[in-house]
Amino acid sequence: MSKSQKILAAAAALALAALLSAGYLYSAGAPEVLASGRFHQVAHKGDGVATLYRLPDGRRVLRLTAFRTAHRPDLVVCLISAPDALENETVKRSEVFSLGPLASREGDQEYIIPAGLDLGRFQAVTVWSPKYEVNFTTAPLKRP
Repeated sequence: MSKSQKILAAAAALALAALLSAGYLYSAGAPEVLASGRFHQVAHKGDGVATLYRLPDGRRVLRLTAFRTAHRPDLVVCLISAPDALENETVKRSEVFSLGPLASREGDQEYIIPAGLDLGRFQAVTVWSPKYEVNFTTAPLKRP
């Protein structure tokens, strides 16, 4: 197992532990990790883990764990079709699906993914400023 695979596995395990401790353990079983990745700096520092889960009841969520980025009141969380985004243009050229406003500039948070959305089309999570068209931070997603 490569160093990056070990890091992603550890991050996924931490994120799963956070979900379990938050009460997401159901009698039907534990959430399934669909994809996970660490945030990296783009226009602003970003840190934490983005993990896509399928819950035992079939719903899907994006969970940001130990998340942190710069403050702006108008930021949104988006799934993008690019495998990564190191600047703004990649996001602009990608297929983008907004999951809604960023709940908080730091801490654990969760976003519901609509049932009909094809997650196979998306390869990264980005925190985006629509007003200034700036990519704050991105997490490329790796599937298990």
